[in-house]
Amino acid sequence: MAPGESFTVDATAISERNDVANVCWKFDEKDTCHDVKTTHSFEEVGPHTATLIVIDDNGERSSRTALVPVTTPPTADLSAPDSAEAETEVQLDASDPTDDHGIESYEWDLNSDGTADETTTSPKLSYTFENAETHEVTVTAVDAAGQSDTASATIDVTEAEQSSAASADGFLGSTAIVGILLAIGAVAIGTFPFTRAEG
Repeated sequence: MAPGESFTVDATAISERNDVANVCWKFDEKDTCHDVKTTHSFEEVGPHTATLIVIDDNGERSSRTALVPVTTPPTADLSAPDSAEAETEVQLDASDPTDDHGIESYEWDLNSDGTADETTTSPKLSYTFENAETHEVTVTAVDAAGQSDTASATIDVTEAEQSSAASADGFLGSTAIVGILLAIGAVAIGTFPFTRAEG
């Protein structure tokens, strides 16, 4: 639970018993006695207590205390390139979150649909975008207390450029085909029977 986060405690079922005269809640053992059903929040980090006090119709008092841990939620961070080519591997890095418990998992939404496509224990992920368009990537860092935070990055993915090697191969291939055709033509002309006209 984070500082300032509200929670509700409810002992209505106990208060409705015939042998119970009074029920109330106390937080951190302070003097204020709260209603049988109440909403409360702790503003500071640290272990806190919620105590249920029950007084029966004979005036006998009993109590039960529960520990309420209040911790600082993580702050997620995501580093990614501003642009990349389609079908080229991109490195996503969420290595710099802050947290008082330690991050247990990273949930990656890679297509902006609000659903985690991959969950990892590593803060780094390699991914290849197939389509040339603007992609928003979101990572959710989840700590050992179950608290989480998200961070996002936008990547402009463009069409992959044809490499110079591929272009050269294509050019050479075309030249070779033309050369073969010319050679075939030369052989055909040289072997074709003809009669020289007399002048």
